[in-house]
Amino acid sequence: MAEVFYVGVDVGTASVRAALVTRAGLLKSTAEEPISIWEPEADHYVQSSTEIWEKCCTVVQVTERDVSAVCQINSRTSSLTELIIYKSE
Repeated sequence: MAEVFYVGVDVGTASVRAALVTRAGLLKSTAEEPISIWEPEADHYVQSSTEIWEKCCTVVQVTERDVSAVCQINSRTSSLTELIIYKSE
């Protein structure tokens, strides 16, 4: 049977992080990318949603780089999407 992995993605104020874990919860790999923050005027901060999405894609790709896999995406709700990575045997 193929090994199953899960990817968790966390978007924070200053970076996007991802972790690849096994079904048993063992950490396989992590990745982090910084997010740009602009201050066009005093006390007004701006970030790019396009950049944040690109960084999300990058960290997921980096975490699964060492796993030869087939991906399956299951959308459960509008706020929860499950990305399951099946390692090829």
